[in-house]
Amino acid sequence: MPALLRYLTLFLVTARLATTQQATAQTFRADTLVMHFAFNRSDIRPADSAAVTGYFQDTAHAAMDSVHIIAYTDTTGSEHYNARLSQRRALSVVALAGGYVPAACLRSLAQVEARGEADPLPGDDSLSRRALLIVYYQVKPAHIIHVDTPQHIKAPGEPDTVITLNHINFIANKAELTEAALDAMPSNVSYLLAFRNRYLEIDGFCNQPGPPLAKTDPLFILSVNRAKYIYNYLITQGFDSTHLWYKGLGNASPVNAHPTTTHEMDQNMRVEIKVFSDPPKPSTAQ
Repeated sequence: MPALLRYLTLFLVTARLATTQQATAQTFRADTLVMHFAFNRSDIRPADSAAVTGYFQDTAHAAMDSVHIIAYTDTTGSEHYNARLSQRRALSVVALAGGYVPAACLRSLAQVEARGEADPLPGDDSLSRRALLIVYYQVKPAHIIHVDTPQHIKAPGEPDTVITLNHINFIANKAELTEAALDAMPSNVSYLLAFRNRYLEIDGFCNQPGPPLAKTDPLFILSVNRAKYIYNYLITQGFDSTHLWYKGLGNASPVNAHPTTTHEMDQNMRVEIKVFSDPPKPSTAQ
């Protein structure tokens, strides 16, 4: 364990928190990622492994301070077995993160906890099979440059951000997720938890090249039902229904305007989440 911990440092991002301490003029940031595991497995899934690379590319400039890793299991099996399984999951994260540790952080302090079946999450057991990776930074405040050009002002009704759910595809002509998409949902839910106190519009899309579909078209109705599917799923995961609404947008804004492969068609059959700070007007929600 000590040899591994020397090379351990920080990890993926779902939530970014920053506060300023006036006495030292330092900005402290904590980045947290929730990773999920297959039943009775401790190996890192490819999607999470790829996210590690992206995270370290985005934060290469930051001064990493320390990391906290917490690994869990579901409640299936004995308490003793689950304690050992959560330890193996924690060590998998240690090994993966060690490949990306900057030289300046080799002496960083790390805390690793294997909590077994403690703190199970409500809903599907797959949500409890997780590891939390919390990365801490001390970042110097950026130098402020004053410019005369006007800043962007968000127009009324414009979202704060738009999130495309990763690896979420539907069975052709149905409002049902593929098996692979169902496996990917826990990771998407973990990311969306950072926005659960805001207002989320769930937009569903279908694949149909050509002019915009009428709202009475079966494919347009299918896009509504796909958005509703995700809406209902998020509610089962503890999201407040008063902060959610859904819309079907038919074939609007396709990722591929002229799809020629099944993959390109699947990319058009997607769900996007618009994040708002303020609640919608009564006429906005569907």
